[in-house]
Amino acid sequence: MARSKVKKVKPRKKKPLKLDKQFNCPFCSYKKSVDIKMYRSKGIGELNCLKCGVKYVSQITNLDECIDVYSEWVDKCLDANKKGCAELFYNDDIGLLNNYEE
Repeated sequence: MARSKVKKVKPRKKKPLKLDKQFNCPFCSYKKSVDIKMYRSKGIGELNCLKCGVKYVSQITNLDECIDVYSEWVDKCLDANKKGCAELFYNDDIGLLNNYEE
């Protein structure tokens, strides 16, 4: 007797998770108020809060995503709070702000 042909079930491809592009602001505590723009051709990631107006600019690579810019900003905020000086937060990226043109 011949066996009946069994169909193989193809595994479904999982859709990749989409990363957020808007985040919570640690300064004004608004949810989804921090918007991030990535200028890959210039190598700059720009972050700004739509409610309180806080801005942050950092250098990015082709592999960086919005979450990387946000986490770098939060880490610098925590470092500035630990050291007790706001100069640490702004001095590293002041050259980027001066050279940045839209």
